[in-house]
Parts: sequence; structure tokens; C-alpha cells
Amino acid sequence: MTKPLVIDEIGDELLTAEDFADLNIEECVDLEEGKLVCMGLNNIYHSKILTRLAIRFGSFVLEQKLGEIFSGDVGVFTQKDPTTIRGIDLAFVSNERLEEQPITGAKVLDVAPEIAVEITSPSNGLAYITKKNREYFKIGVKEVWVIITEAHEVHVYRSPKDIEVYILDEDDAVTCPDILPGFALPLEDIFDGVPRDID
Repeated sequence: MTKPLVIDEIGDELLTAEDFADLNIEECVDLEEGKLVCMGLNNIYHSKILTRLAIRFGSFVLEQKLGEIFSGDVGVFTQKDPTTIRGIDLAFVSNERLEEQPITGAKVLDVAPEIAVEITSPSNGLAYITKKNREYFKIGVKEVWVIITEAHEVHVYRSPKDIEVYILDEDDAVTCPDILPGFALPLEDIFDGVPRDID
């Protein structure tokens, strides 16, 4: 598993949120205390799972008119000074939160999503995702779903220490009745065609 690369500076100054949003560096998805955090490109299975999640979440949320789904490393502030922006694989933000903090014209979300979803990959391992999860809860995220690609598991965190584990072949679907009543995400849909023990 590749570790994320931290680039201390570009030039002589730490980056701001505006600088970070204006960069066109595909592999740098986080800004940590003003420093770029770059990872390798996601593998095909990460992309496949993310697409399936976006379709499932997006269809439900849009049909029910519950809010918005953002995917593909959407940036969200987890700290303002020094600036920390995390790229979330998929985020659900309710209409209520969007009313409190409109996002018109924004390059980075300044509102905490209710649900943040992270997918493991060779360059985005569980240790790094766990660090991001702590930050998500500090800004008001209610649930963090971590898709453990190689184990075919979904870990649902309701706090940094409150975790529920869903395992393919043992559980049918992941649900979140407190946030999205009626929503169910079948594990078979997530992991179909994704091998275990991906390098």
C-alpha cells in the first residue's frame, strides 16, 4: 500500500483554500494545514464502487428531494486556520444544511455533510481514512461509511468509536434509518465483480 505524499509548499507560502481549488493536479486531493497531500490515481475498482454508490445514493436522494449528493473527491473544509480541506469520495448534504450554508459558486464545501463515504484503495489506506474520519466528526458529520474494498466490508461509524460492520455474504444491505429512512444499499451491488485482496 502506497502512503500519501505530503508536499510542504509550492513556492514559499502555504496554500489557501482558493489556491488549492485553482490547482489542476489530479492526484492531490487533500490540503492538510496548508500542505498538499497527493496520492496515486485510484484503481479501477475504487472508481467502479464510487460510481455504483453515486447512482444508488443519488437516485434515492434526488427522488425523495432530500438534498444533494457530491462525489469524486469533493473538497470540504475540516479546519480553517491553517487550512485543511479533505477530498471526500461521496457526501450527502441535506436540504436543511444547504439552507443554512448555501453553496452557490463555491469551489469547496463549507458545510458538513451528514454522511461522508470513503473507499479504500492502494493509495488511500485505512490508517489515512481513519485520520480523516476524526476530522469529519469534529465538523458535524453524522455518519462515515468506509468501504473496505479488499475485504468486501462496509464500516459505518456514528462516532470515532461507534462502529457497525457489514460484511458481504453475512449481511444483505447497509442502512441509515436516522438520516435516510427507507434507504438500503445492497452489499452485493457494491462489490459485484470486485475481487478480494486487491494489491
